[in-house]
Amino acid sequence: MYKNTKKAREKQNLRIKVFVFRTILVISQINKKTNIYHSSKLYGITRKSYRCIGGT
Repeated sequence: MYKNTKKAREKQNLRIKVFVFRTILVISQINKKTNIYHSSKLYGITRKSYRCIGGT
């Protein structure tokens, strides 16, 4: 465990941001081949949850 909880929280947030970003990237690349509308809809949902987590 980290002694500084703020530092630990920041590291966790960064991990979440990277994970979300990668997920969006993969989803968008898959959906480019299948359905553009579905991709944008899915991206909108992911962006909302991403903002709740603490992303920009």
